[in-house]
Amino acid sequence: MNPRRLSRQPPVRGVAALTCGIAALLLAGTMRSAIAQTPIPSRELTGVFAYFDAKITLGGFRGRATIGAGQLSGGARLADIGGWIEIRVEDITTGNGRRDRHMHERLEIQRFPTFRMEVTGVRADSLIGDTTVVTLTGTLELHGIANEISVPGRVYWDRGGAHVWTEFRLDIRDYNLKRASTFLGLIKMNPVILIGIEAIFGLPATAGTPQS
Repeated sequence: MNPRRLSRQPPVRGVAALTCGIAALLLAGTMRSAIAQTPIPSRELTGVFAYFDAKITLGGFRGRATIGAGQLSGGARLADIGGWIEIRVEDITTGNGRRDRHMHERLEIQRFPTFRMEVTGVRADSLIGDTTVVTLTGTLELHGIANEISVPGRVYWDRGGAHVWTEFRLDIRDYNLKRASTFLGLIKMNPVILIGIEAIFGLPATAGTPQS
């Protein structure tokens, strides 16, 4: 075999794939940059679907709320926006009256009637279709204690407003709450629960749809 006929250059298909890959990365970066610079208007909350999933010894349960207050503080770019969501604890229901009463007692709703999440920073991470994957930073207040948080989220918006989703885990012990137990401790609740919030600002209230 004549060694001069060997080529160190990659196949044409390899070059094309590499070129397309680089172009896609550059395009994605440009789109993220453009989205991060898009002005977003201030809007009032028009719909909310919030929930928590708790695990217990013999299974689990979900608490839901579809009533709340909130506001989106717009800005010239994504990084400048903020906002807050507030839900009355008494509006959260698990579908079991006795369990709801116990939950309200443990959360001392007469002293601490609301659950509040406030967002002070938004960072664009990636783009999926018309929705931006983001990281939300701010504070979460429960049972009279406000802790700093940094949680994943998604944001969709147009000139009419914005649609925001987030889902994250929360340890109730960080809010001076002990895990519940019944039947002499035979049934216990995991102190780490899953929190989900879908908030709509200015757009038609379609919270709780399958896209959530």
